[in-house]
Amino acid sequence: MLHPATVLGLWMAFVLALPRLSGASLALAGGGLLLAALAQPAARGHFLKLVRRSRVLLLMLALVYGAATPGRPVIEALAWSPSVAGLAEGLLQAARLALILASLAWVWARLGRAGLMSGLYAALMPLARLGVPVQAFVVRLALVLEQEPPVARLRGAGLAGLWEAPPAGGADQVVIELAPFSWRDGVALAAATLVLAGLLA
Repeated sequence: MLHPATVLGLWMAFVLALPRLSGASLALAGGGLLLAALAQPAARGHFLKLVRRSRVLLLMLALVYGAATPGRPVIEALAWSPSVAGLAEGLLQAARLALILASLAWVWARLGRAGLMSGLYAALMPLARLGVPVQAFVVRLALVLEQEPPVARLRGAGLAGLWEAPPAGGADQVVIELAPFSWRDGVALAAATLVLAGLLA
């Protein structure tokens, strides 16, 4: 099983590669991802909720691209009709956004709240040495995802010490399990880096 931080890294690589995918490659990647997401009840429910909340944005993407891109109008009799090429590009962008939502739902179903917090903390931990408030970032992201923020009611050095050496547990304590990385994580991240570098080259 991959480390939570590796799963997040693979998800980020997919998001960065997605704008470069089109045609058959996009259909293949999108079809596989949708099957993986919809096969899990938790991921399916989360994905449908995300799509429902983003339906206006998905529609506006298609309409804005259609209106802003010159070309043959969809309805010849209407001067303000969106163009065929623009509508096709808008639908493509909406499909990419839907795939990002599906991948996010899959990551959430695979990791859960505890895995997500563990992966984020492990991935961002090196930035703490540069003075980046990693703890605050993780808590705020949890709020964005509409989850209960995993924060203890401590102050100053107490909170910093809590994250440095997680306690055994408790009602108002934060425990983050930092699993060790394995060779599978290295192989997965190396493969994702090579694929992403090839797409961005």
